[in-house]
Amino acid sequence: MIASHLELEAAFGPFYGFNISFDSSERLAIGYIDRALLKLEADLYERKWFDYRVMHPTIATYLLAQAYNDAYRQFMRMAVDVGREHMNGFKGRDFMQTREYASFWRLRQMIDEHGIRYDFFLLTAMNWYFRRNFRQPPRPQHIYSNSEMLVDVTSAWVVELRNKLQFTKLPAYRTENFTGATHQSAYERFLLEQIGERRNPAFGLYSAVYRERTLRFEAALAKFGRPIMAEVLDIAGV
Repeated sequence: MIASHLELEAAFGPFYGFNISFDSSERLAIGYIDRALLKLEADLYERKWFDYRVMHPTIATYLLAQAYNDAYRQFMRMAVDVGREHMNGFKGRDFMQTREYASFWRLRQMIDEHGIRYDFFLLTAMNWYFRRNFRQPPRPQHIYSNSEMLVDVTSAWVVELRNKLQFTKLPAYRTENFTGATHQSAYERFLLEQIGERRNPAFGLYSAVYRERTLRFEAALAKFGRPIMAEVLDIAGV
């Protein structure tokens, strides 16, 4: 199951590369990326953040490049000059046409390995460098090779998961589209685990089952039982 161009645009905006076809994505990956890196993609599938599991790796890397640009501009606003807030982290719009195309691919794979959203990872990484008095944003290779920063960013993600339920953006994870596919079942287990860590799971269940429609009622019932799900029904006014 691969997200459509319309679904990608609705979820993430019209980032450069969102509408590249599957065949073109394949040609770009094979034509530009080292075979050793391409072989890693299969193992990353079950680790990466759930929205990215329904994207071709090439499309996901274009989304990563957009997130890098957004974080780059945030760094420039903080460290240099508000007037540079529209600067990009690389020339042109297509990261594949830069000298750093392989570095962007490796950075995306490193983030996928830890299951973190690109926007969260890159904004947190840029803040990490800013707090240590760097005055120029790090390049992709500086980010993926910095083990000290990685420890801090992954720790921040754990805190983020504890403080806020993380919902997917793509319709592949909506309950009305549930078919029992591997990525859908994995996300359902993830949500159940996250909600189970809450002191009062009823409100999280309400959000997941009714507001976001990313968790099936029957799956929540099997995990939490009738008394808690009765609370959820009360909150939902059902």
